[in-house]
Amino acid sequence: MLGKKALQTGVSVAQDVLAGENLKTATKKRAKQALSLPSQNSSQSGVGKKVIKRKPQPRENSSPPGKKRKTSPQHKKPEEKFSFLK
Repeated sequence: MLGKKALQTGVSVAQDVLAGENLKTATKKRAKQALSLPSQNSSQSGVGKKVIKRKPQPRENSSPPGKKRKTSPQHKKPEEKFSFLK
């Protein structure tokens, strides 16, 4: 939509210049005119689905985060310790 509006503004400026107006003044006039009029088919017209952002619900953990349980190391049976000698 923006390219179409820019093209129309450029055509209007060219018509003003051909009619005898100064290029600088025609450009300023048409640019102000193009920026002041809101586009009817603008992609940012405010139409669309509104999204409501919500805070995440707190999770209930069995233990608070940051504290880790201590686990004992797995002990091997005595016959498993020397299994490589067999």
